[in-house]
Amino acid sequence: MVLHPEGNNLFIGGLDRTFSWMDLELGTKPWKKLRTHQSGIRSITYHKRYPLLATVSDDATAIVYHAKTSQDLEKENELVPVKRLFGHKILAKRELTKLKEQKINEENIQEEEDKNEEKKINNKTQDENSDNEESPPTKLDNTRLSILCATFHPIQPWLITSGADGNIALFTY
Repeated sequence: MVLHPEGNNLFIGGLDRTFSWMDLELGTKPWKKLRTHQSGIRSITYHKRYPLLATVSDDATAIVYHAKTSQDLEKENELVPVKRLFGHKILAKRELTKLKEQKINEENIQEEEDKNEEKKINNKTQDENSDNEESPPTKLDNTRLSILCATFHPIQPWLITSGADGNIALFTY
């Protein structure tokens, strides 16, 4: 959720893939509702200087919109999709858990090599058993992660995103 810098508009994204634009001067219902992502929306950001809005999602995409707000009540707001950006991988939560366990194991190996050899064998057996018990994820069950956060550069029209894959991406125009 993000508030327009002037405070009259509210942009909301949800895990149900819906992006809503609420014009607070017009009422409490959304002015515009869109479903442009295939997975839940994790973050929304609005540029402080330019009429740019971006949504990022677990489908590994960021969508940049030209979002012009109108001060005149007779004119409508404008929302035009500009670009769909790709740059991150989709990871399942169990893959993230395995990556965290690997990092912990590598740190422990440096301190105590003998003890960690036994822990690795135990962790591998537990991971194999837990992988067999899990069911395959569906689109809306929130078990896949990709882009987690986004922000615009304060001066330039550049979008910066961070993902569950450990990467930070800079998208310039």
